[in-house]
Amino acid sequence: NENAQNLLTGKISGVRVTQKTAEPGSFNNNFDIRAMGSPLIIIDGIPRTNDDFQRLDPNDIDNLSVLKDASAAIYGVRAANGVVLVTTKHGTKNKLEMNYTGSFTWQIPSGLPSTVDAIQYMTLRNERSLHNINGGSPVFNDQQFDDYLSGKKQSVDWYPLVFKKFAPQTMHNLSATGGNDRITYYAALGYEYQAGFFKSNDLTYSKYNVRSNITAKISDRLTFDLNLNSVMDEQDRPYQDSWWIIRAFWRQGPHIPAYANNDPTKPYHGLIEGDNPISFMDKDIVGYKNYNKKWIQSAASLKYDIPGVKGLYAKGLFSYDYFVSDANLYQRQYDQFRYDESNSTYTKYVRQSPNRIRREAYFKTQMLTQASLNYDRKFDKHKVGGLLIWEAQKRTSDNFFAQRDLVLQLPYLFAGVADNQ
Repeated sequence: NENAQNLLTGKISGVRVTQKTAEPGSFNNNFDIRAMGSPLIIIDGIPRTNDDFQRLDPNDIDNLSVLKDASAAIYGVRAANGVVLVTTKHGTKNKLEMNYTGSFTWQIPSGLPSTVDAIQYMTLRNERSLHNINGGSPVFNDQQFDDYLSGKKQSVDWYPLVFKKFAPQTMHNLSATGGNDRITYYAALGYEYQAGFFKSNDLTYSKYNVRSNITAKISDRLTFDLNLNSVMDEQDRPYQDSWWIIRAFWRQGPHIPAYANNDPTKPYHGLIEGDNPISFMDKDIVGYKNYNKKWIQSAASLKYDIPGVKGLYAKGLFSYDYFVSDANLYQRQYDQFRYDESNSTYTKYVRQSPNRIRREAYFKTQMLTQASLNYDRKFDKHKVGGLLIWEAQKRTSDNFFAQRDLVLQLPYLFAGVADNQ
């Protein structure tokens, strides 16, 4: 699955995951424990966001636990909705192991109602209009029926014009683990690509991730851990949102042409608010939205086993995370047409005027420091544990955007005009 969060669906009692869209790169889920709201996400001991969890490579996860009750109390009020604990993989001693996991998936839409042809559509519309308590009249007359029955006009099946039968998805992960008595390591590279269902092939998502977990025993009592993780993803899509394209598809009827006079260079100006999903899904017509996101996450810790008391150790940890999101939104002015058979002329309709470019940037950082004193020891069949911890966390964020109207269709800020900037 492209979203690690979806892997929990139906697996753990009380955990609810609802995927609201399968759009590539959206990661739009409802996620809660016992309907109490979004839980706190802890990855390798560091509080992180839902986005971080969703973009984890499943191959990098060693184990996952869900805390639903007082066992989450150490995290304070942030744990009121429960805690999800994720631990990633680490190295193994005296063993070198290489692993490759790859998959290629065909995603097929299911549950979509089938559409009717023009004769069925007009019949249903007339029946609806006539079944009126106050009386009614047919929407379509006999001549309009005869035009389709004789072949003068052709019914339009919008589904194959807008949607593909399937969408490909591929995921790959290459990892290496090993070490000796002093140093162990785990390193992994991951890649993912997912395409959308639109016939234009203009909705795609790609992700790259790199992880490195290193543990070094500096002395018999001192251990050093370094965890590094980097994720880069990109969602490339038409300027119109997917739900708006699908809305436009359902608003079309089989009596509405896709192109004026069947000319594929002239998208038809739709009968309902001018909407035409053929235009909406094509980046070359409406423009595009491109979202690039990058995460760099790091954590370094030192663990010292205190002499004289078996099972007692002190630990210090420092973590720094950096996130940047860069968006490039290009609204492109375009034309749609209608054809007048009586005089063989086209009427042009201008849409999305003016041309416009918008650039957005978002920056987030998180610094976290921990100091803890831990006790963990087994006595025959009994186990005693205790923890005293101090933690400080600082988050900062900033954002910036710029927008300009364009005279020429050059999607760059410098090519824009100062008016309305």
